[in-house]
Amino acid sequence: MTTINLKDLYNVNQQNIYVLLLNAQTQHFEIIIPKTHNPVDDDEFLIFWEYHIIAYAGQQLSDMSTEFTYNIPFPNSTKHFVFEIKTKEFEKLAELLYMIQNCFYNEDHLDSTIDFQFKASQYFNDAFDNKIESATWGLLASANNFLSE
Repeated sequence: MTTINLKDLYNVNQQNIYVLLLNAQTQHFEIIIPKTHNPVDDDEFLIFWEYHIIAYAGQQLSDMSTEFTYNIPFPNSTKHFVFEIKTKEFEKLAELLYMIQNCFYNEDHLDSTIDFQFKASQYFNDAFDNKIESATWGLLASANNFLSE
């Protein structure tokens, strides 16, 4: 299994992420997305925002994987979001990792970030309206807890 920390992909373009995935010579990946907010220092809405974005990213990972698992860090912990996947869809994975790292760490790609965030919000609403089945209900429920506080 190859571990990929999204923070390490800062300023890495999509093509180079794809090469990184190919060079790993595996289909098993551990994807780490560092938390950026906590309830001690941040507003509840920021916690909601992060968890619902991560839930959507996790759903996208699930959709391209034959095996999928994830953890839900306590909001006040320093632990990160971790997804374990098995996939052969390296191009899709590279594109998604690039989008996620832009969303959290690179403000230069505002149009794609806004689009990703819009899709995450739509996913959140559709999941709670029972229009779709979610593979990341735990993250959605955590996000919803902060939305309703």
